[in-house]
Amino acid sequence: MEWGPGVWHVVVPKKVAKSLPKGRLLIEKEWRALGIQQSRGWMHYAIHRPEPHIMLFKRPKDFQKMDPAAQQKFLAEADMLVKKKNAEMA
Repeated sequence: MEWGPGVWHVVVPKKVAKSLPKGRLLIEKEWRALGIQQSRGWMHYAIHRPEPHIMLFKRPKDFQKMDPAAQQKFLAEADMLVKKKNAEMA
């Protein structure tokens, strides 16, 4: 998969960050439940260790141009990838 040219940094209020699960990434349902709003296709891929209240997101190149079935497939795969990465970090 080819990733887009940039990443998206979301700065979560430190008060909210204290309630984030420690040392793991969030699937889309979880980060949206925190009130993070952004277009579809973004995947939480890293934790900024020096400042854990900064969440790093990326998405595939041309996600918006994918047909709806391909978008849905990616979103399901992204959640599985996040869960796999969390298992590796545990």
